[in-house]
Amino acid sequence: MAVGKALAVFCGLLLIQSYVCGMSPFGKQRCLCKGRGAERISTPNIKKLEVFPASFGCDEVEVVATMKSGNMICLNAQSKFVNKLMTALRKKRSSK
Repeated sequence: MAVGKALAVFCGLLLIQSYVCGMSPFGKQRCLCKGRGAERISTPNIKKLEVFPASFGCDEVEVVATMKSGNMICLNAQSKFVNKLMTALRKKRSSK
């Protein structure tokens, strides 16, 4: 009987660990963005731009813009606007 309880506790700990690590055993992804994201936003209002690469928790590359107002907007990482924006930021960063 003690072996059964120990096995149940061990399985429970494995289940909790999988959630803590961000990998759901049921195949659900933990992406920040829902849907495709915005195709275009007003660039003067961007305070910070973050890129989250694909990982075991989310299969998609996610681009999140924090606006000066504090709002966070997900951008479509595949759009031409975002690609141009990322290229411009890389050039600006490399010129410093």
